[in-house]
Amino acid sequence: MTAGAATPGRTTELHDDLNDAARLAAREGGVKDVVHLMIKPGVSEPPALADLRFELAAYGYYCATLQDVFTNQLDDQRIVRATNDPRGPASFDALASIRNALGLDTMLAWQMISHFRTAWGSLDVLAPTHLDPRPRRRRSPRGSAGERAPQPDATPQPDAVGQAGVATGAGTAPST
Repeated sequence: MTAGAATPGRTTELHDDLNDAARLAAREGGVKDVVHLMIKPGVSEPPALADLRFELAAYGYYCATLQDVFTNQLDDQRIVRATNDPRGPASFDALASIRNALGLDTMLAWQMISHFRTAWGSLDVLAPTHLDPRPRRRRSPRGSAGERAPQPDATPQPDAVGQAGVATGAGTAPST
């Protein structure tokens, strides 16, 4: 989705911030500065643009993490620790899982990045404090036409589990 498709005619503020981010990245070379700029939604920004802005900020946060991890100070000992336990919070597999999460649930990905950065040690954690706290829908994989798959209804459906969460026996009457 492009910013113009999200809200035609209302993208000026986002475009200005993107230009500022590009100049900042070129001048400073730090991705985290760009993340700080992009995490602050515009004053009159529609929700669709705020979502795009947040996705960009999350991707930048992920890129900043890669930039912070894969440095000249990544020694053999650190590589062994990051590959010994693929399920560990500071493993290279965790980085791959984060990349996958970026396409499904941006807030979940943000939390995973923060968890990785904490587990890796000596990396600062950025909280999305400037974001609209409203819940975000999880995205489903897009179909061939680029349309989003319908979201499942969050309403619990009746099944073989009773009201209290205890399975009722088949063919038995409840005790009185």
